[in-house]
Amino acid sequence: MAIAVPLTEGAGPNLKQRLKHAERINRWKAQALIAPLALFLLLVFLVPIAALCTKASATPKWSPACLAPSKRCNSGMAKACRARTCTKR
Repeated sequence: MAIAVPLTEGAGPNLKQRLKHAERINRWKAQALIAPLALFLLLVFLVPIAALCTKASATPKWSPACLAPSKRCNSGMAKACRARTCTKR
């Protein structure tokens, strides 16, 4: 029959070190399994969203003439402004 000894009493420094080392290896293995998922999520979701946001702010659809109508904005230009194809005549 085996005698149960608490871990703190019968465990020498060697057993404690081996336990810490095994836990550290298991932690690294778990992180190595999660890393491809994180990379996939970054590439598939965040990169396209960031690209759309930068493209949307870099190339506005409205020209300054459409945003600030003046006396030059006649009925033809107002229609063009509504169609988002504002061009100066």
